[in-house]
Amino acid sequence: MKYRNIVIWPIVFLIGQFFITTIFSAFFTMRTNYEVGSELYENALSLFLKENVIWIGILSFIIFYPIFKKIYKKQKIKSKSINYSILPILILEILSIALLVHFLNSGINHLFSLSNRYRNQEIVWELLLSTVFLGPILEEYLFRGIVFERLKKKVSLYKAMFITSFCFSIMHGDILQMLYAFAVGSFLNYVYIKTQNIKISIFLHCFLNGFFFIGNPILEKIPFYMQIFIFLLGIGVVYFCKKQKITGRICKNTLDKKEEML
Repeated sequence: MKYRNIVIWPIVFLIGQFFITTIFSAFFTMRTNYEVGSELYENALSLFLKENVIWIGILSFIIFYPIFKKIYKKQKIKSKSINYSILPILILEILSIALLVHFLNSGINHLFSLSNRYRNQEIVWELLLSTVFLGPILEEYLFRGIVFERLKKKVSLYKAMFITSFCFSIMHGDILQMLYAFAVGSFLNYVYIKTQNIKISIFLHCFLNGFFFIGNPILEKIPFYMQIFIFLLGIGVVYFCKKQKITGRICKNTLDKKEEML
């Protein structure tokens, strides 16, 4: 198959996550006296997995990080040096996009009640390590470092960006979260193309996850009219940056003709 060596790694990653969770579930089942399948069992299992999510994340990282990094290095990608002057504008752009989509999702949920994911979300500190650090590192090496790098050698740059962002989004659960992940993934693809340094996309991904990890309970308390204002402001910032080609101008690396399409 043309794309076998590309799609295989997201599938392996998903199977690995499922397998690790299954091991923890089996360990819980062996220790519990609850009847398997009962409501008490399901509630207790859910609580057990939540309490041990940090160890599930660490084990997943220990297994997959060396694999993904080795594959990435085997591709002999010439990474550019980090231009730290671009970080503030990149943070502003990705925050604007993320907040724009976040409040769009919140508005859709407000109107149609599609999901409870964005309501009354509390900070669960056990998730900090895996959500803000381990998860983004694994995902960037997988999607930008492996999937996108291999795809762009087989299809056009736009197709590679779309397929990578789509694969990235379907790893993130419900339809509203998928919309958010697709938008953020597309921007991270763009940043990776412009900077040719995966450390920058990792930093932005970690920063964004950390921002929403800490700030989401606060964002949810913002009145709806203020959400609309921030939504429109986000559109303005993204449009201004795109119109002025700010990101492209301050990134040092030279783009080939294929990349100039962007």
